[in-house]
Amino acid sequence: MDEFALASRLSYFLWSSLPDDQLFKLAGEGKLRANLRAQVDRMFKDDKSRRFVRNFAGQWLQTRDVETVSIDAQRILRMRNGEDTEKIFNGRIRRAMRSETETMFGHLVKENRPLTELISADYTFLNEALAGFYGLRREGAGDAEGFVDERVTSRRVAHARVVSARDLEPHAHIAREARFVRAR
Repeated sequence: MDEFALASRLSYFLWSSLPDDQLFKLAGEGKLRANLRAQVDRMFKDDKSRRFVRNFAGQWLQTRDVETVSIDAQRILRMRNGEDTEKIFNGRIRRAMRSETETMFGHLVKENRPLTELISADYTFLNEALAGFYGLRREGAGDAEGFVDERVTSRRVAHARVVSARDLEPHAHIAREARFVRAR
């Protein structure tokens, strides 16, 4: 594979976009391979790398499914009133669960942390809605989407999508895990 093909594959993999001027310049000079690690680090610092995080986590961890997977939240949260359940386990919470795992995955990749921290970390990234759903008090201002690195020392945090990916039938683990976190 020549340097231009490498630039193209790298760019489409990490950014889902064309190579930028710097990648083309290094490819044209035949220096991309020699600077590959530095370019990957640079590319992960760019906002376009969010596309990689969303696409890769969406496929690998099936985060894109968390918003639509069928869950009997009323049964799992052990609530009697379906309307109350919908107020608690709604689309906003599902989107926050997806973002929680994607934000964590992005953090692990950018910080070169082991991916096993998806299931073993004592921290997570929560926005205000998800922190409230888990029954946690969130500290800090958070990023543009309201997500903040939240230390949860009482237990290991298992992301809803990772937990549900272990047992897609009957999709009960997402809400069950949320109930477990809320109980802590």
